[in-house]
Amino acid sequence: MVSTEALMCGTPVICTDWGAFTETIPQGRVGYRCRTFDDFIWAVNNVEKIDPAECRKYAVSNFSIDRVAKSYKEYFIKVQDQLQTNKRWYAEHSERQDLDWLRRY
Repeated sequence: MVSTEALMCGTPVICTDWGAFTETIPQGRVGYRCRTFDDFIWAVNNVEKIDPAECRKYAVSNFSIDRVAKSYKEYFIKVQDQLQTNKRWYAEHSERQDLDWLRRY
């Protein structure tokens, strides 16, 4: 996750438009996702339009230890449901308040 580390440092990301980047790098907000050589040239020439403070804010909001802990907690609850209940994927959690672990800020 070099791109996440870069964002934590306030460095905009220029990357491809495939794989995890489509989920982690909002186009034009914290960097640019590119598909062609021309896209990359444009991105390099316009990278100063990306605010380093916004990169850092986005990274902390979405990838900090506290934020990632929510995703891990949800994952382990789901694993526990599979192993310890007879309902498995149909287990309900009436105490659930939201699905914030899926949100990008």
